[in-house]
Amino acid sequence: MNQISYGNYRITAMVKNIGHNRWMLEPKIYHKDLKDTIFHNAGDLEQVPENQVIAKSEEEAISQCFELGKLVIDADLH
Repeated sequence: MNQISYGNYRITAMVKNIGHNRWMLEPKIYHKDLKDTIFHNAGDLEQVPENQVIAKSEEEAISQCFELGKLVIDADLH
């Protein structure tokens, strides 16, 4: 499983290939205190084109997923 720590959060990068080097990014974001957990529902993400990216490989898509997770955390904190 692909995970990183970011502040008090843990981001699990989940990506889904949707064809032709297009990937759906599905960051799962957990806080040490479960009441502060941010969890994205994959069905909700599919409705948001900003979470679809072009990447040459799964590794590149995972890296972009981590960056998206960090942006979500930073936006939630402000």
